[in-house]
Amino acid sequence: VDAVLTSADTDYWADGFAIRFTSGTVDQQARCVTGFTPGSDTVTFKPAVTQAVTTNTYVLFSAPTCSGVAP
Repeated sequence: VDAVLTSADTDYWADGFAIRFTSGTVDQQARCVTGFTPGSDTVTFKPAVTQAVTTNTYVLFSAPTCSGVAP
């Protein structure tokens, strides 16, 4: 969940984007984004990371290999 992500489009980040964590317990783990819920500013991804995501920093980036991964 990140209030800075203010896109009004449902699943805006869901096709062809990935998330890479840049700090914390899941540092350097990257996952394909599978959904975005604008009402709660929530990004979902798969597969699951190895530990809970809490106060990690991250980057979202274009990842053609993630196209078509969203459910």
